[in-house]
Amino acid sequence: FLEINDLMEEMNVDDDVRVLIFRGAGDHFCMGGDLTEIVENQGIETTRFFNGLSRMYKAIKYCRKITIAAVHGTCSAGGFGVALSHDMIVASEDAKFGATAIGVGMFCANTAVMLPPIVGDKRAFEIQFTGGVVSAAEAERWGFVNRVVPREKLMDAAFELAEKMLVYTPLGLDIGKRSWLMTHDMPYGKAIDHAIGQIAYLANTEDGKEAMRAFLAKRKPVWGDEWQRRGGRISPSR
Repeated sequence: FLEINDLMEEMNVDDDVRVLIFRGAGDHFCMGGDLTEIVENQGIETTRFFNGLSRMYKAIKYCRKITIAAVHGTCSAGGFGVALSHDMIVASEDAKFGATAIGVGMFCANTAVMLPPIVGDKRAFEIQFTGGVVSAAEAERWGFVNRVVPREKLMDAAFELAEKMLVYTPLGLDIGKRSWLMTHDMPYGKAIDHAIGQIAYLANTEDGKEAMRAFLAKRKPVWGDEWQRRGGRISPSR
């Protein structure tokens, strides 16, 4: 967990990075925690282990950069939570998702938080309490996977998705991601006020003006160094 947390902190301040793609090594994306380690842990060690898992989820979820999970093979238990923490998921046709911890005496309380807003309470409850596995095709229909592709095209699809966003101003991507996360936790009225404030802020930036001029002139925009000069700073909340 510490390696991923450190990586997220590093990426947050790297102005050359705008989109991150995560993939699993080997035959599977991630099958969750090491049960041997969990069984051997006692007391405070167990608490520290799962606190580290919580910090990792939040580090990915609240990363300033857009994150894409490229999922192949099995994605279960804690690994399912890792994938759901990303902004988007691209899956191979052989990918399978499951909240399987209930089968080994635990419960995927992490995905119980993440799934209901995406798939609804009933489907989320079924996934959580049956320990069932959801295919990539089902996951796409249910809305927690963006697209499904053949396994050999997985990374190409993830890069294609990233490239669609890289044409836009870095400042817009950063503020858009921050606003997306912040407004989801706000009451409707406050969220609308905040969102409109962010739009007005971007419309007054140099890159915002350049994007509009380029659109009107039917040419590609040329971004300046505003992102670096602002140090990735987001405008104040309203």
